[in-house]
Amino acid sequence: MDIYAAISLSMFHISLAFGIYVLVLDPRDRTHRMFFLLSLSEAFWNFFTVFVFSADTLETLWPRFRVGATFGIFFVSNVLPFVLMLTRHRHHRWLIPLHYLLSLPVHYRNWTSFFVFERIERAGSTWVFYPALHSLWVNYWILYSHGSVILSLILLYRWWKRADSERVRRQARIIFYSMLLFFVGASANDLLIAYRVGIPVISPFYFVIFLAGTWYAIVKYRFLSITHKTVCKDILENMNVAVLLLDPGLRIMMINKRAQALLQKSMEEVIGKDITTVIGDDTLLREGFRRLLEGKLEKLSYMVQVPRTNELEGLELTLSLVRDWMGELLGVLLIGQEVRGLKQFLHRFHLTWREWEIIQQVLSGATNKCIADHLSITERTVKSHVTHIYNKLGVRNRVELLKMIKDSNLPFESYPSKSMQPLLRAKAP
Repeated sequence: MDIYAAISLSMFHISLAFGIYVLVLDPRDRTHRMFFLLSLSEAFWNFFTVFVFSADTLETLWPRFRVGATFGIFFVSNVLPFVLMLTRHRHHRWLIPLHYLLSLPVHYRNWTSFFVFERIERAGSTWVFYPALHSLWVNYWILYSHGSVILSLILLYRWWKRADSERVRRQARIIFYSMLLFFVGASANDLLIAYRVGIPVISPFYFVIFLAGTWYAIVKYRFLSITHKTVCKDILENMNVAVLLLDPGLRIMMINKRAQALLQKSMEEVIGKDITTVIGDDTLLREGFRRLLEGKLEKLSYMVQVPRTNELEGLELTLSLVRDWMGELLGVLLIGQEVRGLKQFLHRFHLTWREWEIIQQVLSGATNKCIADHLSITERTVKSHVTHIYNKLGVRNRVELLKMIKDSNLPFESYPSKSMQPLLRAKAP
């Protein structure tokens, strides 16, 4: 086995390892599967290249070359589909089949005659490949292969420049430059350099550069593994509390089974939608999200009204930011605790029955003096109670207090009614 065959065998194992590593991260993700397909085609291209370099005669070389070239063509055909999936291109569903269809003439030509190299000659201990530069088939192959890679580079560059996250920009930059390096190196070696200096075609070696760059992005930045589909998905799906994961634009990326049941919304109905279309929209909620995303708040609580089911009255959502190890904002995590009736509401916010009585009177419109007279306590004590209530509930005034109590969906009889009428009539001017 000569040095080129030994290197090809090493590239086979390296490419296969890259693909298996990414596939194990999340075999259900389409982008992971496409990367595995890329790695597999590159691996077998190198595997059969071992036999090409080891051939003793042209009669044994050409059949081996055609098998290896099949995987090489397949690798090139998979580059653009991988990038389309990676960058979430909106037209990938019809561009990918069209791209594969355009590769079929090359596969046919590979098995019926030459499609890139018009002849192969022995030079010492190795083989030299001479490209058919004036052939129509070579021009078609160059247009197809170079066009798909150039388009892939353009998509990666746009993805890099338009990314909102520094983490994504770094990932895109690594993949862009690794693809550019293999593209320039492989093209120059096959069409310009190899046959002039009498060395074999080693383009399969260059293609590993692209796989290595993408693999490095995976290992370094957890690329393709931290997504709404994979981050603790199995754990979150089966938690007995409602869990929603939002992107930085407040669009829903994940909603677990418990949240779907409580909100009576399916996954398909809410994925990609703004969170306010699901839990309701108001000025206070928008302001809370804004302050949270700006870093002015660590956490935010919000009471959501849900469809009445048995004793369930509402859903208390705790909102917190989710960041990666680099400090980059990944999104917002919402964890919902069920509120079942008045007793659970009081327990949730550590309210006493006296504080609840004061809440009722505050919401009735009574002044602090009226409340003090009604409860036979001092006005100063009433003010102290109101301050504690506001702090416990995280509100600033009576308007926000009323909003929160209404959003808690407590039974109607808990609100001030006829029993408060005497107090309302006695309200001070």
